Amino acid sequence: MTTQIDQIRMVPEIASRLFLGAETVRENGSYIVRLDGREYTIDPDTYNYAEGVTRALKVRDRRVEYASDVLDLRHDAEDIFLEELFVDKDSLKILFVPAGEGASSFYRSRLPADLISKSGRSVLSHHTERLDINKALRYDVLWVQLAAVPILLQIVEQVKKAGVKIIYDIDDRWDKIPIWNAASQFYHEEQVKNVDRMIQMADLVTVSTEPLREHVLSKGAKRALTLFNSIPSHFYPTHAMPRQDIFRILWAGSPNHKMDLEVAAPGLREVLKEGNGKVRFTCFGENVPDALEDVQDFVDTIRFVDFANYPEALGDVGANLAIAPLEESLFNASKSAIKFLEYSICGYPSLYSPVGEYQYLKDIGAPIRLVTDGGWGSALREAIKDREGVKEWAKESQDWVKSNRCIASTHAQEYYDAALSVVEKGEKKE
Repeated sequence: MTTQIDQIRMVPEIASRLFLGAETVRENGSYIVRLDGREYTIDPDTYNYAEGVTRALKVRDRRVEYASDVLDLRHDAEDIFLEELFVDKDSLKILFVPAGEGASSFYRSRLPADLISKSGRSVLSHHTERLDINKALRYDVLWVQLAAVPILLQIVEQVKKAGVKIIYDIDDRWDKIPIWNAASQFYHEEQVKNVDRMIQMADLVTVSTEPLREHVLSKGAKRALTLFNSIPSHFYPTHAMPRQDIFRILWAGSPNHKMDLEVAAPGLREVLKEGNGKVRFTCFGENVPDALEDVQDFVDTIRFVDFANYPEALGDVGANLAIAPLEESLFNASKSAIKFLEYSICGYPSLYSPVGEYQYLKDIGAPIRLVTDGGWGSALREAIKDREGVKEWAKESQDWVKSNRCIASTHAQEYYDAALSVVEKGEKKE
């Protein structure tokens, strides 16, 4: 008798081979499947499962020319079979569609999907980068992040007509991206219109800040919900111990934040000159600003890294203090305070501009310190003089994040509740 473990191993393999044109014969109550000189003998139940998966695979047009295509085919076959095998028909099924592999994708799509799946609820939560109509139709909720390319709009329109509920997640002002931000090259006029269309089609739009929620409502969203960014505390290591003879200031960003760093550059320059080597600046992810050109001897740089390597690289800096300046703009006014979460969970005390969610956190009592434009020099000097006080402030910040913005401790409950809210009882698609 074939065990369930055997079926999990065999069904995707056989389904992939059937899709590729394997020869099949029936002998002595079993099925023999032959392809490329290999032969498999399987029982009728396993064959029937594999045949069903093959039919599902054929719904989507696909070309299998390279080894990577075969691996994708095998992955999709396994995906389809596991969904059918383990999911209760009455459970809530959520499919997350992340936008790339960066920080936003991790925090607002991949991580919630994984945490919901492991929560023990009667739910299947999954994420995919290979979306097709057939796959989307097997779920109750399609949760799309950021992207709004034409093919994605077409899929959303079709599955919505079939009863799939749509949630669309946005965590930046897509229509006010500064020209110096590389993302502005992608969010051209047509793409902005596509985002607006997704907002209007969605049953719910989720955002990271209150200003964003108000904006998407003004764009025609039926409903909008703020899901503040949260962070898994175990994902970030506590930062390395700083050197006793040097006070190190850290800025971590990307080329998309170059002009934000310029806000603090004049004050930072003054402090580095005064420190004469006893104060150093680590610029993580961007070239040194022109305003620091004459103090480059006191500046260390770390190249931008993929997000998968970012937490460890951030902790390895071993800074005494981190900064996150922001210029005043409509784009930054909707920014989340993700840097506060990342810095704080690593144990870095930090200074911020009173822009976006940073001001909101200050207003609700988070131990966050704000610096107005022109005040960076004095704020940095104060921190340098009070090393012990800075350590206490770092501990307060870390404790606040663990207590208030740790997604692992909530098991992404707010994401599950949001999905449940668009699938009213008795209205789940069949």
